[in-house]
Amino acid sequence: YITSLHAPVFPKGQCKIVINSGILQYITEEERMILFAHEIGHLKGHKLFPAITEFISIITFTGSGFASFLIDIPKSEMNADNFMAQYMKHKKIELKFFKQAHAKIKCYQEAIYCRRYPLTIELIFYFMTSVYGNMHPSLNSRIKQIQPILQ
Repeated sequence: YITSLHAPVFPKGQCKIVINSGILQYITEEERMILFAHEIGHLKGHKLFPAITEFISIITFTGSGFASFLIDIPKSEMNADNFMAQYMKHKKIELKFFKQAHAKIKCYQEAIYCRRYPLTIELIFYFMTSVYGNMHPSLNSRIKQIQPILQ
């Protein structure tokens, strides 16, 4: 799905990836390939659990993706990065494109959140993304993990 209503990109359910239409214009072709490979890695690693957390989010009226905190995010991210790194190696995509994509998506995500949420919700969302963001591995941790795969 391509939309303007969600975060830059995330896996949704068993076979869907939701991507913000603006991010496609903001990143290069190599960065898009890395982005999709990472998200496909999420779908490959979690066949049913994301669909369950999405269902919980909907029935509790907390909003799309809210219950994703139930997933072991650091492990999920690292597994998705491993899949992405294998794809990068196969397609001979350099590590610099991963670094660029990471920086651009983070910047784009922050811009979306600042634009879309009124102050009260923005404060709650800021707290949630701070907690959620801290659950993601650092860029350096990710690079350290995928470098051996890329060589």
